[in-house]
Amino acid sequence: MNLHAFRNRLTKLFRIVKKEVLVVSFWIFVGTLCLWGFDEAGMLSRNSQIKEVVVDFPEVYQVWKKDEAVFVDGRSNAAFKRGHIPGAMSVPVGKVKKRLALLPEDKNTRLIVYCSSAECPIGYLLLRKLQRHGYTNVQIFHRGIEGWRQFGYPLQKTVQPSKESL
Repeated sequence: MNLHAFRNRLTKLFRIVKKEVLVVSFWIFVGTLCLWGFDEAGMLSRNSQIKEVVVDFPEVYQVWKKDEAVFVDGRSNAAFKRGHIPGAMSVPVGKVKKRLALLPEDKNTRLIVYCSSAECPIGYLLLRKLQRHGYTNVQIFHRGIEGWRQFGYPLQKTVQPSKESL
């Protein structure tokens, strides 16, 4: 093998390695962004604040029954219309800014957010967004509408009145 052939092989090898490094670097970057997003949703951090914001059965039912909190559904409008906790407000996680006018002006009002199920990250995202907008008493019903339904509690299938187009 002559020097010229050796140099060509070395150049090809270098190009392949360079492409592989770029691909691996790209996926490391994407993975980091995903983990950062999950951490922003409070799904990776294990701190004492998480326990304080979670509300579960039977407390959530008692709070609803006594009308001691505003329930906020973070799912899409279509999912909300198919069935939601009676009296809940529809505030899809992607429309929080548009729907702030629907929420209580008093930032200390107890809000309980939920989405579809325990595996759904939307509730945690909504909780964080509402906290960023100054709400100080936000909790999450992590079992969501599926948990509510499994316990046989009532569902409402009517459209949220007033300002639905927001």
